Amino acid sequence: GYGLQALTARYPQVEQDLAIHDPSVNPFTPADVPVLYWTAAALGGAISSSQGDPRWVIRLPEVVWLLECAEQLDPDWNEGSLYSALISVSLSRTDIPGQNEARARSYFQKALKATQGRDAGIYVTLAEKLAVRNQNREEFEQLLHTALALDVDQAPDRRLANVIAQRRARWLLDREDELFY
Repeated sequence: GYGLQALTARYPQVEQDLAIHDPSVNPFTPADVPVLYWTAAALGGAISSSQGDPRWVIRLPEVVWLLECAEQLDPDWNEGSLYSALISVSLSRTDIPGQNEARARSYFQKALKATQGRDAGIYVTLAEKLAVRNQNREEFEQLLHTALALDVDQAPDRRLANVIAQRRARWLLDREDELFY
């Protein structure tokens, strides 16, 4: 709500733009990228935690629109945070059948480049969202072991996020037999 209020204060038509979510419409400036990202993240979190509630799931195109607008303005913002978010979002989209995996992998490569490989979260996301979906146990293990091999002290600004991602990687590996059949 706060993100939408901030955007509406600057762009009164944003509610209509959000409802249409036309990728060719981008009324924002590079200064808006943090608000776009965090609004999309909050909305995406609400969708994810809704357990498939259609009232929330139907709002996924809004998340896509916010992130794609931000990506158009400053693609490498915050060392690839937009790309990281777009990995998961790409795999959830129903409007790009047959392209989901290719897009997710493309965003993974962009995030890898933008973060110089120092973000454990992108490996965990790809393992959890794509390798499990494809039942590719080898890729799953390789991605999670790569995440665990990262030295969290190498990127002090990402230390906490990397520690959390590594905990998630260990948790996923502990449950590997439940995820693959």
